[in-house]
Formats: sequence, structure tokens, C-alpha cells
Amino acid sequence: MFALIIHLGIGATWDLKAYHYTGVYDFLYASLFGIVGTLFGWIFIFVVKFFKKAFEYRKFPIYIKTLVGGIILGIIAFYFPLTRYFGHHEVNELINGT
Repeated sequence: MFALIIHLGIGATWDLKAYHYTGVYDFLYASLFGIVGTLFGWIFIFVVKFFKKAFEYRKFPIYIKTLVGGIILGIIAFYFPLTRYFGHHEVNELINGT
């Protein structure tokens, strides 16, 4: 499949810069980012389970569930503008800093 894609002229989705060794702490930084990412993943799982139990405990109409979800997403988008980006074009802009 990879060979077919390459021969069709379809390139990579993201334009990543080549990695250059910058110091002894590169592996430490990568490990710390991995641990932080794992912690955020666990927090996300626990939050999803919490809201699932909360909505199962008391039956709310669908429009209330939609309203609460929209408010939560709006708060997240307000405080973390990076979450509003969509698509690989925006990811390339973020990576390149433009």
C-alpha cells in the first residue's frame, strides 16, 4: 500500500522538520512528555466515566445533555484555543509556527 501511495504522488500529510540532537536531556524530555500525555489520557478516561455515570444516575432529556456538552466544549475551546484547530493544514501551521 505504501508503494502504491508513493507512486501516486501522494506525499506525507504533515511536513515535519528533521530531528537534530540537541543535548543529553533529549530522551529525558521525551520520557517526561510521554508520562504527561499518559496522565492526561487517564484523566480524560476518568472524566468520561464520571459523566457517563452522572448521566445514567439521573435521566436527563437529550437537549440538556447536549447543552452541558456544548458548554463544556466551549469552556475548553475558550481556555485552550489550540483545541479549535481542525485538519492537517492547521497542524502544519502549528508545527511551522506560522
